[in-house]
Amino acid sequence: MSESETLKYLNRRIEHAENRIDLIRTKQGDNASQTHTYHGGWSLGYWEGLCKAYKNTRDLLLESEATE
Repeated sequence: MSESETLKYLNRRIEHAENRIDLIRTKQGDNASQTHTYHGGWSLGYWEGLCKAYKNTRDLLLESEATE
C-alpha cells in the first residue's frame, strides 16, 4: 500500500469514527457512555479513542513525508 493509499484509508476511517460519534451523541446525548451500554462493552470513548489514534497515525505519516 502506497503512502497516498494509506492516507486515503486513514481519512476514511477517521470520517467513519467521527460519524459514529456524532450518531451516538445525536441519539443518546452528550453523556451516552454513562447512560447506555454498547455492543461488546464498547462505549463512546472507544470511538473517540479510535478516532484520535487514526488522526495521530495520519499526522505521523504526514510528518515523515515532509521530512523526506
